[in-house]
Formats: sequence, structure tokens, C-alpha cells
Amino acid sequence: MSSLFTSKTPSLYKAKTLVVDCGATHHMFNNKELFLNFVETEKFHISTSNPTSNLVSTGSGTAVIEIENKALKLLNCLYVPNPSKNLVSLIELFLRSITIIKQDNSFSIVNNNKLILRGQIINNLMISNFNKLTTLFTTANNLPCWHSRLGHPSNQWVF
Repeated sequence: MSSLFTSKTPSLYKAKTLVVDCGATHHMFNNKELFLNFVETEKFHISTSNPTSNLVSTGSGTAVIEIENKALKLLNCLYVPNPSKNLVSLIELFLRSITIIKQDNSFSIVNNNKLILRGQIINNLMISNFNKLTTLFTTANNLPCWHSRLGHPSNQWVF
């Protein structure tokens, strides 16, 4: 059994920026704290459009961010500490049957009629802001601990 708890702390974290990138093969984030289950990997180089400047990934996992008061979980993300902007791969999103709606200088990305991402088109880039969620994750089934923490409720309330 696993569980996920997230909470927003807007006073502690400023909004971060991400770019929806049609050239990125993976989602890439520059902050380890965004990862729900971070795994360090051997360093590998990521080619960019600038042949003299490669990015280096040192880990991967599932990232959880908050967009418009909703948690968005992105799978198979790379941790790349160097870039100034986080990248969401448009190709990765397309593989999940998304719809993109453009209106004036803004865009929305929808999956199964649910908004997953919204932003502005600035200098021909799809830009969106997000907040970091405080994320706690546990895979252990520790019923006695939660039973005590929650004031000794019956088992039906803990699950």
C-alpha cells in the first residue's frame, strides 16, 4: 500500500516557470525537491540545439507540481540541475492523448476534459507557472502508527 499527501505552502515558495517544449524528449526539472521518488542515476549528457552546450542529467523520478490549485504528477522526469527553466515535453504529453486549445496569447492543455496545464505564449514559447507542493510519500503500511496519530479511529476511517 502506498499513499501520497501534498500541501501547498504559497508563502514559502514563489511560483516557478516551466516551458512546454516540443523539442524536449523528457520532462526536465532543476529542483530535486519537486520529485516524489527521486533516484540518482549515472550522469548522462542531453543534446541541445547548441552543439557546444550539453545538459547533464543526474537523476530521475516522478515530479509533482501544483498548477491552478491542482496537483499535477509527471512521470519519468529527469533531474537536470543547470537550466534556468523547467521543461515539460510536449511529445510526452501527446503520448497521453492531450488536446491543446489556443486562445489569443494563451493556451490550455486538456486530458480527458480535465485541465492539466494553462499558460501564456510569450516570444513563441508556451510558458506556465507552477508552485512547489510539499510532498510526503510513504510505501509502508503502518496502520498502528496512523491509528495513534489520528486519535485512535476505527480501521474503516484510516483507509
